[in-house]
Amino acid sequence: MVVEGYTATLICVRDLETSIHFYCDLLGMKLVHRAESSGRPDVEEYHAHLFNMPQVRYRSARLAVEETPVAIELLQYEVPASRPKPQDYLWTDVGYLRLSFRVKDVKATYQELKAKGVRFVAPPASRPTGGGNLLAYDPDGNVIGFSQPMRSP
Repeated sequence: MVVEGYTATLICVRDLETSIHFYCDLLGMKLVHRAESSGRPDVEEYHAHLFNMPQVRYRSARLAVEETPVAIELLQYEVPASRPKPQDYLWTDVGYLRLSFRVKDVKATYQELKAKGVRFVAPPASRPTGGGNLLAYDPDGNVIGFSQPMRSP
């Protein structure tokens, strides 16, 4: 078997509309497609089989980063309802994932998103080799990274 490509990163969310607002209106991603399984027995049956569960019902939104093949699928499960991450969930825990986006200037990104009410792990960090990183929280507490590339010599 050989992996032929990347399709998407899927993120379970509490509230689909809140997450669409965050990723599209605040971060500038593009809403590409919406879907829901409600009222579509064939889709619900397919996902119930895929996840080996008696019933699955969800709403989703597919987002894209302009000029890249990156896609994110936001999923709000209604049946069974998604459970929140444990409060003591750490970055070192098995299964922890983080999205990371390239930006031109992490300090400017920090100022812009801070003015829009986004919460951060800490202010931007500059790398000794140039560039820098910034970590923020999405509405569900997932950590989103922003990376400024190193300067070319």
